[in-house]
Amino acid sequence: MQGVRWTLGLLLFRSMPALVIRDYEPADHEMPVELDRYGLAAAGIPEDVDINSGDLDDIAGTYVNQRGVMLVGEVEGAVVAMGGLWQIDAASCELRDPADAGPSNRS
Repeated sequence: MQGVRWTLGLLLFRSMPALVIRDYEPADHEMPVELDRYGLAAAGIPEDVDINSGDLDDIAGTYVNQRGVMLVGEVEGAVVAMGGLWQIDAASCELRDPADAGPSNRS
């Protein structure tokens, strides 16, 4: 049992590759879509019930051109995370449901 603890200790303290967060680029498009599908499946939500369905079809139109930003996280050059932020005012932003956040969706 001590050997297992020692091995786990080595795994916990070894150097991990850095997560780099950067702005979304059009060449990234497929990975945010795949990550979204993975997240829906992991949460048990069928794609046809997703209330945000379609928001990633046009990331620039949904986020970048609508007071928002799409960020991606990379580890060793591979996109492994993503998230959209909406600007609230000059000093703050929030994670927000694009189905009701964009100016074109407000009544």
